[in-house]
Amino acid sequence: MSGPIFEKLLEEEMQVVAGSGAIFEVKVTGEAPLSVKWYVDDEEVKDDDNKYILDEDDGGVYRFQIREVQVVDDENEFTIKCEASNNADTIITECCLVVEDLPEELKGIL
Repeated sequence: MSGPIFEKLLEEEMQVVAGSGAIFEVKVTGEAPLSVKWYVDDEEVKDDDNKYILDEDDGGVYRFQIREVQVVDDENEFTIKCEASNNADTIITECCLVVEDLPEELKGIL
């Protein structure tokens, strides 16, 4: 049995404005049983329609969507991690999510 392979990795860094959404996408191939898990700062993400959306298609593309990115306790950088595993191996790809405040001149407009 061979381990999983990322055919498409996460970007090293993604910058988004607070209040907007973010979508992360990987493509994974590997022998079944194949498991793909997503993490935000080492906490596993569970599918939650109000906050997160987890999706996969038949072509091995897995997506993690955050509906509305926010700064949490003055923290504006988060590590997004995707872990793919099967009985042979576990592999990981990571992205640094940087959340920027909305510019002052736009705060009253948007």
